[in-house]
Amino acid sequence: MASVTYTGRALSRGASGVRLRAIPAAIWAPLLIYGSAGLVLFMTWLFAEAKGKPISYLTWDRAQAAQLKFYAGYLSHFGVVVLIVMATLTIHAAMLVTCPPRAVSRRTFLMVSGALTAWLAIDDLFLVHDGLLTRLVSDASLVTIAFYAGIAGAYVFAFRKQIDRKARFYAIAALTFAAASLIIDLASDYGVAAVSDVNHIYEDGAKFFAIVSWAAFLWVSIFRYSRQSLREVEGGVTPARRSGAARMDLQAQVPVGPPAGPEAAPR
Repeated sequence: MASVTYTGRALSRGASGVRLRAIPAAIWAPLLIYGSAGLVLFMTWLFAEAKGKPISYLTWDRAQAAQLKFYAGYLSHFGVVVLIVMATLTIHAAMLVTCPPRAVSRRTFLMVSGALTAWLAIDDLFLVHDGLLTRLVSDASLVTIAFYAGIAGAYVFAFRKQIDRKARFYAIAALTFAAASLIIDLASDYGVAAVSDVNHIYEDGAKFFAIVSWAAFLWVSIFRYSRQSLREVEGGVTPARRSGAARMDLQAQVPVGPPAGPEAAPR
């Protein structure tokens, strides 16, 4: 009976000698990249057709589609850019840091932090909780607060040992500003606070300060773990101990001869 085995570079089928060479990365990588991009464009066209909107309604920027000034939503867009940049840096750092057995969680900490940051950018850019969630549940504000409170609590509990003491201030500031922004938003939805420019300064300003604080927290964490990784790659020897380590190496290389004296002579 013919059997199929994977040899790493080719698929061989029994004794028939038929070999299906693996597709080179130079071929499948562009197919995957541009195929995915084409699929997104096709789904965008289908969605526009289903909603009875011109394709430009989805392909243009919101300011263009709504015929607004080009600077409309400037602060929100700036915050999204900060989140995307920090998500990219954090995930990239998670893939590069060393991971000895005693500190496997450092890579998990950075990867989860980067993924959470990417989700925050997606939520803010595509109005997930402000637009989509309001169509699914009647009280979207309370659901949003409960969801992010649970995520924040689980994150702090899971990575309480990985949060550097120098970064704790920024982590606490990010949580505080984010909570203030959500509470002000909730107060506006329930009519406790009037919707005005001053209210938007408080709400959106607190949200922007939360993004900046979170970015500072990630930057300090990336710097700490990257520096630790460099030290471990160098062998774990700090600059202050290199001279002593070098002397120990020289002493270990000095040959030790047979003991001198009458005890060394053979009997």
